[in-house]
Amino acid sequence: MRIAIGGIVHWRASVPAWLEHLACLDAGEHELVPIFVMDRRQGSEAARTAAYHSFPDAIFVDVDGATPENFYPPKRENNAVAYAHLAMLRNRLAELALQQDADALLSVDSDIMAPPNLVGALASVGVPWVAALVRNSPHYLRLGCEPSTELADMYWNVMYMPPPQPGKPLYQHFKPIGSDGVGGVWPPGPICWRPHQKQQDRRLITGAVALYSRELLERVQWAGPIGTPYDPAGSQCLGEDISFGYRALEAGYYAWYVPLICEHRMGERGNTCPSFV
Repeated sequence: MRIAIGGIVHWRASVPAWLEHLACLDAGEHELVPIFVMDRRQGSEAARTAAYHSFPDAIFVDVDGATPENFYPPKRENNAVAYAHLAMLRNRLAELALQQDADALLSVDSDIMAPPNLVGALASVGVPWVAALVRNSPHYLRLGCEPSTELADMYWNVMYMPPPQPGKPLYQHFKPIGSDGVGGVWPPGPICWRPHQKQQDRRLITGAVALYSRELLERVQWAGPIGTPYDPAGSQCLGEDISFGYRALEAGYYAWYVPLICEHRMGERGNTCPSFV
């Protein structure tokens, strides 16, 4: 399989380690084509230099439009602008993958450190949309305390969308089925259903580090806020990954995940899993 691999590059402290982990991925039987979308915000030249040093033969595309005011804005009311910008960047990455005649895109966000077997673990599932696991919003990052192993404190990138209901959230984060004292414990093997229920629920959404097939990229794009029958303004669906999941589900594509845990470096205290390099 010809797999375009890379992500959006905007400067953050994790970029050098992210590039190092990408360079250490085992391609196995697959052909990897490195691609990067350079977000032209403050510090992007440093990020470009680091990316070019690690992948001199990669394909780079520069995208303008980001400013400190509209990218990761501190005020909640501006989040829709930020997510719309991220959607534009992700669509540019997908477009670049298609231009390279790739069979799939393996998109890895620039604050995620993946283990060397990532490519094989995702490609072997053989589905249009599959992701690895990433710890998303540990409470200690907000509270300034030590990492928690309580299930109630574990938020991951795998979410599910129940049927829309008035007054109910559009999506909910999955929880691990247990804790080993260090992190979450997940069911083995590729999963496309809710781990805490026996019945299937194929309305999963996921992202951050995910493999998307060419067919899916040709039919579904990332977007800004998506309105629903009980939330016409889309206030519950701001995230570009959530809107992508909503659109993909409407197009008949189901998300899968594998219990392969990646490290998420969310700021100075964001190392929640061991380093793989």
